[in-house]
Amino acid sequence: MFLNNNGDLEIKINKLIVSFMFLYVFGAPYSISVAQLGLVPAITLWLVKIIFIKKGKFYGSFIDIGLAVYLLGELITSIFCEYPKSAFSGYQGEWQILTIWLMLDVIDKEKLRKLIDVLFVMSVITAIYGVYQYFSGWDLIRHKRLNPNAWINGSITYDITGGFGMHLTYGGFFMMIALLGIALIFISYKKDMKKFWLYLGGTTIIVFTVYGAYARSVWVGFVAGLLTFGFLKNKRLFVVIAIVLILLGVIMFYTVPQFHYKISTFENLTKLPRWQIWSVAVRILKDHPIIGVGNGNFIKYYDKYKEQGWFHKMSHPHNDFLNIYLTSGILGFIGYMSIWILLFVYSYRFIKHTNELIDKHLMIALISGVIAFLFAGLSQNYFTDSENSMLLWFFIGSIFVLYYNKKQKVFFPASLKSFKENEK
Repeated sequence: MFLNNNGDLEIKINKLIVSFMFLYVFGAPYSISVAQLGLVPAITLWLVKIIFIKKGKFYGSFIDIGLAVYLLGELITSIFCEYPKSAFSGYQGEWQILTIWLMLDVIDKEKLRKLIDVLFVMSVITAIYGVYQYFSGWDLIRHKRLNPNAWINGSITYDITGGFGMHLTYGGFFMMIALLGIALIFISYKKDMKKFWLYLGGTTIIVFTVYGAYARSVWVGFVAGLLTFGFLKNKRLFVVIAIVLILLGVIMFYTVPQFHYKISTFENLTKLPRWQIWSVAVRILKDHPIIGVGNGNFIKYYDKYKEQGWFHKMSHPHNDFLNIYLTSGILGFIGYMSIWILLFVYSYRFIKHTNELIDKHLMIALISGVIAFLFAGLSQNYFTDSENSMLLWFFIGSIFVLYYNKKQKVFFPASLKSFKENEK
């Protein structure tokens, strides 16, 4: 009777978790508050289930070792750095990682498709609002004027922020959704033409707003994601995408003044504020190469390492990779890099061996979104930006849902031998 009661309780908890995950994808494209109203209760309920019903057992994944090393490195740095209080404060933000194990445990392929559809629809609605912002220059939510970015035929256009309030955050989020939209276009083509045209129209709007966010980091990330998508799908598509991007880039360079300006800044990269900030980060790492300096402490060292006339104080180095090294030391950085290497290797293996076209296209889009995120992170801190990092872990959790659909899942803790046997 007790076991039956536990089973019934687990089913009810799982249904609640799924409901809260739908609330997350409903709010994620436009509001961090609504997104967290969904994700926080979902994770809390999942933890309650794991602790009191599953007795600490949960399904593991192929990146768990990398995550463990990364988190251990961050913990060591937080303990032994010069300012541990602020370091531990930043360490608390890693709760979002739990999303991946929650999804592996509770979400199946059918639920995942529905979650993705809701996420896409809400993203399209938000992107339509973004188009309005681009031309009107007005933030309806915050009742303020947006930053102008270009003159076109005597009219000003403006940076798109959506509901986030910052164009970098908006661009980082929607470049990943755009890649997901491209997969949905391929999935629906010739199978459901009504959906095809809806996905095509919605994705076109989203892609336009990725451009309209006017963030160089986002443009670089999106291009990397597109090329990855083409490479993983087929060589012909990769070549077509590369040619289109080159031609489009050349045309825009000579016809859109602000785009020309943004791209031209790469010629003087060493004179840009970001280069100065990166230089400070590298100098700090040279003096703290083993454990770094800890979360939230970059600003405390900035004045000591900058040169006269350099950019004013910054709270982070505008580079995810430098930031991870600073906050988690060499051990954490090794773990962090291994996460992405393992993720790409296993995703690539799945794409090459699966015969299910829907799963294949979704996997291509999801890993391309992760690659876009990483490339965008070369000149911006997206990993610690909650709106973007929540989406990142949702993408990774979705990868797990697809990858482990027909594989026997392994409870954690489990022996390495058992894990390897089930991965074959």
